[in-house]
Amino acid sequence: MAITRYLRGIIIGLAIVFLIVLAITAAYYPYSEEVPQELKVTQLPEWARKVFSMLGLPANWLWFPAIIYFFFVPFIGIFAILIGFLSAIGIFNDRINLVLALVFTLVLIPLGYFTRIAAAMFATLGMYSVAAFLFLFFFGVIGLVLDRLYEWGFTSSPYYTSLVIEGRYESLRDWFKRTMRDNAGCREVQDILQSMADELGKADKKWEKGNRAEAFSDLEKAALKYYNELRKKREAKIPVYITKPPKV
Repeated sequence: MAITRYLRGIIIGLAIVFLIVLAITAAYYPYSEEVPQELKVTQLPEWARKVFSMLGLPANWLWFPAIIYFFFVPFIGIFAILIGFLSAIGIFNDRINLVLALVFTLVLIPLGYFTRIAAAMFATLGMYSVAAFLFLFFFGVIGLVLDRLYEWGFTSSPYYTSLVIEGRYESLRDWFKRTMRDNAGCREVQDILQSMADELGKADKKWEKGNRAEAFSDLEKAALKYYNELRKKREAKIPVYITKPPKV
C-alpha cells in the first residue's frame, strides 16, 4: 500500500500548498469590488440583500447572476477544498469535517478574506477550470481503460494492481478503521467491531504475502457483511454511525 500512501501524501502536500497560495492571494491580490455590468441583470430581493450584507458581502455583488460567480461558486469551491483536505488528513470523522469546513468557510466572509479569494477566483476561473477538467479527464480515462482491460482479462500487470486494486483496498481499509473508530463507544456493537478488526488483520496478512486479489475480495465481502449488520443495529435504534463502504 506504499503507492496509495505516497499519493495521499502528495495530495495532502498539494492541498497545503494550495491553502498557502490562497492565503497569500487573499492578503495581496489587488482585487476590486466592482462587478461587470453584464452580471448585474437583476437585483436581489431586499431580504436577500440584507442577509448577504450581514455576512459582509459588498453591495455590488448583490445582483443576479453576479452573486453566483462571486459568492456561490467560490463558497462551494473553498468548502469542497477544505472537506477534501480534512478527509485526507483523517483526524476527525465525516460529520466533524463537514462542520469544521462549513464554519471555516463562513468565518472567511466577515474577515474579508472571502471577497479577495472570490475576486481572484473570478479572474482566473476559466483558466483553472479548463486545466482541472483536462487533468481529471486524462487520468480518469487512463483509470477506466486499465479497469476495463483488467476485467476483460487482457492484463494483470503490477501497474493495474498498484493503481486500482491497491487504491480500492486502501479505501476499504480506511472504511473499516473509520467505522471502528466512530463506533468505539457503542457497547452494543463491540462484538461486531472486534470481528471487523480480526477480518482486517487477516486480509492484511494475505496482502503482505502477495495474495492481493484474494485479500481485496475477502475485505470487500466482509465490508458488505458488516455494513448490513451495523445497519440492522441502527434500525433497532442503537446509536450506530455508518457510511456505505466504497464500491458496495
